[in-house]
Amino acid sequence: MLGRIFTHKGTSISPVLLNKRSISLTRINFSAKPPPVFHYHNIFQQSTDSTTEYIKLTSDYVQESEFRGRKFLEVDGEGLRLLSETAFTNIAHLLRPSHLQSLSNILKDPE
Repeated sequence: MLGRIFTHKGTSISPVLLNKRSISLTRINFSAKPPPVFHYHNIFQQSTDSTTEYIKLTSDYVQESEFRGRKFLEVDGEGLRLLSETAFTNIAHLLRPSHLQSLSNILKDPE
């Protein structure tokens, strides 16, 4: 017979059955702990490399907006779709092992 576990308010719950094994909760800690202190960290490090080449896809879906005295860059959803489609296409083609091997073969060719 499966035992019962009593919660702090006197109600009981049955042990959980997973894969025909009984998992019993032996101790429940009801003490509230304060959340951890939040420390802000930059997600992406800004590069000082000036040799990176960029391509401009379009400027059709981008505009500058102002809200509460601050300027924001507003990007239409279609612009985000175009950006992600281009990125996935480039990654799928340019980082494909066969493509990288063909580039390597060109560089190794003595002619």
